[in-house]
Amino acid sequence: MMIENELFNLINSIQEIPPKDREAVSEYLKHREWGVAFEIFCSTLEQEKILVSKTQYEIIEKIGHLMNYEHTLWRRLLISDD
Repeated sequence: MMIENELFNLINSIQEIPPKDREAVSEYLKHREWGVAFEIFCSTLEQEKILVSKTQYEIIEKIGHLMNYEHTLWRRLLISDD
């Protein structure tokens, strides 16, 4: 799994992410600051109460584990019922 590609795909697949946050995450990814990008991404989803699909959540969880983050970073995300 390429963390950078997965995060980039996620931010592009979730249209509800505010443009300023999408831009911030993209910039950090360009500079290989994957951890900061992931933290901003998860925080944005939580603060904006953006729903993610079960598949998106599983990818977020996998990235979090690969990067050795605590599950509390993504555990409070809202999952859609699709």
